[in-house]
Amino acid sequence: MAANGYPEVVLLVPFSSEDPSRLRIWQHVKKWLTTTLDYPMYIGEQFPRIPAEYNLSLARNLAAQSAGSWDVAVIHDADTIHNPQQIKDGVAAALETGAVTYPYTERLELDLDGTNMLLEDETSDWQSHITKYTRNQPLGGCIIVRRDLWKLVRGFDSGFVGWGHEDGAFAMACQFLSGKKPQRVDGKSLHLEHTFAVAKNENNPLYKANRARIDKYMSSTKQPDCATRIYNLRNESIATDKKAGITWPTVKIDTKMDAQVALILLADVAKVLQKYGCIWWLSDGTLLGAMRDKKFIKHDDDIDLGVWAESFDIRAIHELVLKYGCIIRRLQGKPDDGMVISLGRAGVHLDLFFYYPISNLDKAKKPSTKRAIYCSMYLLKEPYDTSNKADRLNFICPDFKPLIRHKFMGYTFWVPKNATEHLEAAYGKDWRVPKPNWDTLKDQKNLEKAGIISDMAALQQQVKKYLKLNLKGDSS
Repeated sequence: MAANGYPEVVLLVPFSSEDPSRLRIWQHVKKWLTTTLDYPMYIGEQFPRIPAEYNLSLARNLAAQSAGSWDVAVIHDADTIHNPQQIKDGVAAALETGAVTYPYTERLELDLDGTNMLLEDETSDWQSHITKYTRNQPLGGCIIVRRDLWKLVRGFDSGFVGWGHEDGAFAMACQFLSGKKPQRVDGKSLHLEHTFAVAKNENNPLYKANRARIDKYMSSTKQPDCATRIYNLRNESIATDKKAGITWPTVKIDTKMDAQVALILLADVAKVLQKYGCIWWLSDGTLLGAMRDKKFIKHDDDIDLGVWAESFDIRAIHELVLKYGCIIRRLQGKPDDGMVISLGRAGVHLDLFFYYPISNLDKAKKPSTKRAIYCSMYLLKEPYDTSNKADRLNFICPDFKPLIRHKFMGYTFWVPKNATEHLEAAYGKDWRVPKPNWDTLKDQKNLEKAGIISDMAALQQQVKKYLKLNLKGDSS
């Protein structure tokens, strides 16, 4: 965040040419950008010994590094013009959802004669030289990305050298690593033509190498280990960035859950719950990780959030599915007793455990300090893939109130002020001691068996009806 409390938005422009044609266009675009947008601009320069080996990805990564700490980057080419309001709307969209954003839906191309006419006299008939780009959905010109997504994909893949396909690789990395589809702002993008690039030739060896590399990206997206394959492709080119003074971590997924992807999912769900006035907090293993490890527990395979059922607004689920790319993995329990909603995105799972007053269970008893609220979990009977029966387990907890803000992995989340009591109730007095072989059924301290549910499908339909679900992203 900037000093004024607002998100820091930066303008990144890769430009490293001494060609008069390109320089002339750049001066026009630069004037347009500085006149219409109030974002600080950073130029990414990369001058290879052989001009044909210009690395656009590296130039963009260098610009991002020179910009320092920022929240949203507008990556704008030096030969393209956009309506500034489209860019501002794109920044707002990227800030909200975190998906890679393109502030246009239609690309127009101005030929060389038209470009010269525009640069010489803006009142001339240069617009008659415009044609519509129709080969495919364009992915360059202007790309808007939020910081967390930039860090997740580790910028642009500098393994693309010369002309072609780095934008497609970036789009695929953003979508398949985060689980969020690219989003667009309605409007046009105008490309100004300049001297033909030497490498812009399908018979050029550099282009052929880029073509082979993008084919690897495309084939990766069709594989179950898609994320690992895309991470490994980027790992191959990290040395190029490092040589230029840019440091990225080498990613190896050696845990049950990708922590970066999990953190983005957690932040998104928390933000949407907050937006709709839901009362929520970190719970169970996620709370344990936040309080003890200051990170996700290494052997954990999902995220846990507690939600006070009485406060829940079903619009939160609709928005998470329709706008944030989440899918509904599982619906269990009943809206007024033991409901669980499991979400997923990019291979990470998040469970929303709904909490209720203990009086729902102990109707003849008054709530106590140790028995104030409860949530439920369901274990399907074998065979798991076809069973409609499940053991119901209740987890008895102290009251969640009051909640306080707690810093966790760069974000701030709600946790119970009496978090220690919650952790002792679940994991015992020695909760600070890691237990990698933890077995919930055998080791959970606050677990109570609550009988067998004979028709899980019927309960699922109750929850589905309550949520008013008929969504494209609903896989329950």
